[in-house]
Amino acid sequence: MTQRDVYLQGPGLALAICGGSVARGYFAREYGEVATDGAQSTAALLEATFARLGEGPHGDALLDGRHKLARWQVRVRIGDDGPVDVRAHVRGPFGLPLVQSLVVEPLLGFVAARQDLALIPGALLLDENGRGVLAVGGSGSGKTSLAARAIAAGREVLADDRVFVDAGASGSRYVRRMRLYPDIAQTAPAAWAALEPAARAKLRAVTLVRAASRGAFAPPVAVAQRELAATGRLVATQIDRVLLLRRHDGDAALLTSATATAAADEIAERLREDRAALDVGALRDEVRSLALHDRAIVASALRSATIERLEIPRAWPASRAVQRLGAELGLP
Repeated sequence: MTQRDVYLQGPGLALAICGGSVARGYFAREYGEVATDGAQSTAALLEATFARLGEGPHGDALLDGRHKLARWQVRVRIGDDGPVDVRAHVRGPFGLPLVQSLVVEPLLGFVAARQDLALIPGALLLDENGRGVLAVGGSGSGKTSLAARAIAAGREVLADDRVFVDAGASGSRYVRRMRLYPDIAQTAPAAWAALEPAARAKLRAVTLVRAASRGAFAPPVAVAQRELAATGRLVATQIDRVLLLRRHDGDAALLTSATATAAADEIAERLREDRAALDVGALRDEVRSLALHDRAIVASALRSATIERLEIPRAWPASRAVQRLGAELGLP
């Protein structure tokens, strides 16, 4: 019998990981906090098997990808009902994290949409008054560093990179290890101090690898929230405020109001970027239909929220930028 592990993300979305010990061990480290008992018999909405592909039925979408030292082939089958079926063959260092972020998690967004949930790239944290703040921005905008700073300060953090949102403005936890870079020592010093020595050693090694490769290779270090501080048990919260994060060429931080329409458009663009690897062949129509449904969910969720755009100067070092982000949550 194929070994199978099931993880329950968000409001009851079951993800099954099948295959060999390497892939299953990787995802157990990623999602272990939400592993279910009785995995062999638990029905899943997304079934991902890591093995050689072999021949597949006509009509399946076939995704080929490569990035530096990693290569992968993924076959995806989406039916009108039943689980989304994924079979992936991954080779090379960091292939599993790439398939996770480029294929598995965007496809989890697809099955979430079937449950009227949007899985959007963003961090969800509580401010000093206990209000839910959704921070949305591209890669490098400071979401994870902000979340690490908040966790170390004892704040509730429901997500640092992806979050489930429904039309009623409820945001739900997405459990996954955080991706940290060496600048966490400057952007979130208390979080750096809380890390185990082994994690700090890995982060120092990343600095050496980046220098040796002249910046071409600098993989993040994956760390669970519980390694920074005891995690809370808050699984959902109302989204009261939205911060749209952006860098600009000025010399001062700018905080301005934004409309729900502008925010929905910006989040829709982030989602389009997030799902770019799926926007091919047999999946294209499904992905574009999903984008319209997600935008409708997000637009409804943001109707009553306070929405602001925070623009940080590109010239600012990461530590200053994250300090400014933290000020919006009342973080020291």
